[in-house]
Amino acid sequence: MCMKNIILRLEQLINEGNQIRELFRGGSYKPDVEREERAIKRNTWLLSSINILDKVGLKKFLEEFEKIENGTNYEAFKMAELVGILQSALNEIKLGFIFKIQHILHADMFSSLLEQARSLLESGHKIPSGVLARIVIEKWLFDFAEQNGLKNLNLDKASAVNDSLKENGIFSIPKWRQVQSNLDIGNAAAHGKSDQFDVSDVKIMFQFIENNCF
Repeated sequence: MCMKNIILRLEQLINEGNQIRELFRGGSYKPDVEREERAIKRNTWLLSSINILDKVGLKKFLEEFEKIENGTNYEAFKMAELVGILQSALNEIKLGFIFKIQHILHADMFSSLLEQARSLLESGHKIPSGVLARIVIEKWLFDFAEQNGLKNLNLDKASAVNDSLKENGIFSIPKWRQVQSNLDIGNAAAHGKSDQFDVSDVKIMFQFIENNCF
């Protein structure tokens, strides 16, 4: 999900939330059919709102959103508060104050680099293809470590970051080995050692990226 789509989706949910808020005004009595339709719209909106806040890693906003939703205010006022949370998140994103959004932008970059790597491999250029795949895996590894609270890492040493993830119980040993294996292939490509890996190894890197980096 790119930044443009995140902003667009939040704007849509804010507009929908304001419309749903109006449905709860004007008294509590409504025909059953109307109340059922209103409930469907509200629940659909709630789940979509929770999903977008979770997807972009806005933990504090999500916690406050769920706290308000579980509160006891009457529905129209509660909807106003919930919409306010989304509006605040949107404002912060537009102003560039949400640090974790960078990981989403990186995912877009990863997708582009992966396509370039595939194109190079199909053209018979396994070394530059392996180098691009290595860049994706290393950058993802640094992002993943940061998302899991690991700080003061040596960003020149992807293998050290991988070791830190294992030592802190974030990576299992099989996962650590899988990451290291892909880093080894990437390192061989970066040093032009074409005899140490083949096309199938680069394809394994592609598969790892697809399964882990988006």
